[in-house]
Amino acid sequence: RGWTGPVAHPCLPRGATQTYEGVELVGEGDWTRCSRLVGRLFKDGITKGQPPLADRFYGFSYMYDRTAAIGLFDSVPRQFGSVDTTIEAISAAGEPLCALDAAANTARFANTQDAAKSHNYCGDVA
Repeated sequence: RGWTGPVAHPCLPRGATQTYEGVELVGEGDWTRCSRLVGRLFKDGITKGQPPLADRFYGFSYMYDRTAAIGLFDSVPRQFGSVDTTIEAISAAGEPLCALDAAANTARFANTQDAAKSHNYCGDVA
């Protein structure tokens, strides 16, 4: 692979470490760079023959879990309920989340259901 040391990763909390396929990743906690990195997964834009997205669309379990975890929803979830949010609101909540260092991230989400996955939240919402 050619790596001789850790690789900086913008989507992990600052100072967090994670090993992936033998490569040590060290978090930078950089929302802008993380968003750009995630955006590259969709770099080709609209695929021919694919209908455009409607102005309003439904997000299911994973999307709800992550946006609720970062503090966007104050209401109690109900089956078949709904909560409105925007990409701008997700970005506004995601930026300070990504800026947390590893210890602050762990402390903030210690009492949540997916606490063990909290180091991935920045990338999840980017």
